[in-house]
Amino acid sequence: MELLLFLNSTVPCNEAVIRILAIVNLVIRIIYIAVPILIVLWGTFDLLKAVVANDDKQMNDAWKMVMKRIIYGVVIFLLGLIVHTVLSMAGAQYDRACADRAGFQTT
Repeated sequence: MELLLFLNSTVPCNEAVIRILAIVNLVIRIIYIAVPILIVLWGTFDLLKAVVANDDKQMNDAWKMVMKRIIYGVVIFLLGLIVHTVLSMAGAQYDRACADRAGFQTT
């Protein structure tokens, strides 16, 4: 409940807040780029190990791991949407001009 009260309070949009929002925006963008690359690399490595071992059980385990990683990647991408939706339903408001100055894509 305290979180909702904090989110509904008015936070001044000064340079420090904009800098923090810009850093958060950068981290989110890096995650959105790095996660698919890492999923492909790890999946390729797992499947390559299974092929080299020439073992059907390892191949099945590798495919299961690749599918789990793909699901984890999709969840990471949807996490932003889920958080935005939950906060919107809770009535949280933010300063769109402040978010725009920090580089966030607002709708």
